[in-house]
Amino acid sequence: KYAGGDTDDDYNVNYNFMVASDGSLSYDHEYTGGFNEGLTTGPGVVVMNEWQHISVTRDTTLKEYKMYVNGKLVSTSTYVNNPVGGSLGPLFTSGSTQDEYSEFSLWDKVLTPQEIQHVMHSHLLGNEAGLVGYWPFNEGIGNSATDHSSNSKNGTITDTVWNNNAPIIYGTNIYTTDTISSSEQLVLEHTITAPTYS
Repeated sequence: KYAGGDTDDDYNVNYNFMVASDGSLSYDHEYTGGFNEGLTTGPGVVVMNEWQHISVTRDTTLKEYKMYVNGKLVSTSTYVNNPVGGSLGPLFTSGSTQDEYSEFSLWDKVLTPQEIQHVMHSHLLGNEAGLVGYWPFNEGIGNSATDHSSNSKNGTITDTVWNNNAPIIYGTNIYTTDTISSSEQLVLEHTITAPTYS
C-alpha cells in the first residue's frame, strides 16, 4: 500500500506512493525542507483484492507524473518543483496485514509505455539500462529480499509471511485443456516483444 524513501527531512529526494482502501492512487515527492508536491487519483482506479501492475513515472525535465495500472495510463499531471540536494535514504514499504507484493523495481529513467508493458509481462534480467533496483521476492523463506539489479541493494523483510499466491503467468495468450488439474496443463505463448532500454 505504501512505498517511499526515508522520512527524515535531511533527505530531500523523498517520495511516497500509496494505494488507498478506496482504490485511489497517490504519489508525492519532497523538494525541500519537508514540502511535498503530488498527485492523487479518484477512487476505483485500482480494483481491490486483485493482482494489479502499478507504475508511476516522474519526468524531471517535463515536470510530469504519469500513473499506469496494468500497463494503461490512468492519470497524468504536472508539478512545479523538482527535488534538490539531499541524499538517497532507505526504501521501505508498509501497509495492512493483507497487502501482498509480487515484485518491485526502481528506475532512474522514465519508462516508455512499451517498456512498462514489457516489465509487466516479464521478469527482468537485472542489467537493463536505468534499472536501479529489482526485488522479485522469490526467496520464499527468511527475512532478506535480494536485489537482482547490478547495484545489489538487498533488503530486510520484517513482519511478513511468505506465500506463493503471486501470479506466475506472463504473456497475452493462454491455452488450456477443458479441465485444469495442474500447472503442467497450461501452455503459454508470450507475445510481448522486449524493447531496448536506452
